[in-house]
Amino acid sequence: MESKESVKEWLEKFHDFKATEWALLPDIELYMDQVTNYLRRQLFLQEKDEANPIITPNMVNNYVKGGHIERTNQKRYNKDQLAALYMLCSMKQSLSISDASLLLSLLKEERSYEQLYTEFIAIQKNIAANISEKVPKDDDLQKNELLTLALSLALSSVAEQLVAQKILSLFYPEQKQEEKKKEKDEKDKKDKTAKKADKKKEKTKEKEKSSENQEASDKDNK
Repeated sequence: MESKESVKEWLEKFHDFKATEWALLPDIELYMDQVTNYLRRQLFLQEKDEANPIITPNMVNNYVKGGHIERTNQKRYNKDQLAALYMLCSMKQSLSISDASLLLSLLKEERSYEQLYTEFIAIQKNIAANISEKVPKDDDLQKNELLTLALSLALSSVAEQLVAQKILSLFYPEQKQEEKKKEKDEKDKKDKTAKKADKKKEKTKEKEKSSENQEASDKDNK
């Protein structure tokens, strides 16, 4: 369990955090290890611990294969790709990578990467500032006050995630609509199979119980 001091320290970092501005992003192309190390430093607030990094080389490769970021130039990543990875990773706890990628691609239709990234980090900073204002400033953080705030933030996060997903559903390409339908059909099929299995187990248990009762009755008759 974390101490109050460590939580307060994290909250202070959260309040003061500001993503690197576009002009200060590396101008030179980076290799994979440089990319993941750089992004982990930028996204450190989202990492729970060292054992669960927010970004890994395998993740980056999967994003490239999935078409979520542009393919590299001889395994080197430019400023556009670095910004895209930062934005994807920043949203992946509230949206699927596919949805986050779709959102960025739609926004990118009328913006350059520089414009999109600059707008993105400004919104991100504004949201962090608004949340920080809700956190008690006194040194003695009261348990009930903090838990109520955690509940409020959790419920707000769920509601905002649902609305974001519903808005994005308006822009799903036909293929994605089919994929969603296929996922739903597969889920329904699994649920149906699970229900059948449960019913079968219940019938087996009833049969075993009936058999046990019959055996007990036969013994009593003897």
